[in-house]
Amino acid sequence: MQKSDIQRIHKELTPAQKEELRFLRRDADRCQNERFKKDSHPNATQNYLAAAEELDRFVRELRRLGYHI
Repeated sequence: MQKSDIQRIHKELTPAQKEELRFLRRDADRCQNERFKKDSHPNATQNYLAAAEELDRFVRELRRLGYHI
């Protein structure tokens, strides 16, 4: 294991990053549940796709910066 790999494993998220990640995960989950309801909003699928993309983008950027999520 290289030194950069070890540093990546031990890099902690800041409290703000943890909260944003938590919010984005909950939002994606909420939107996913909403789109399968019988009386869901007409834009429920688009809302879910946008929330999932935003979560994915945030996680990819953190991983690029060396965070292990």
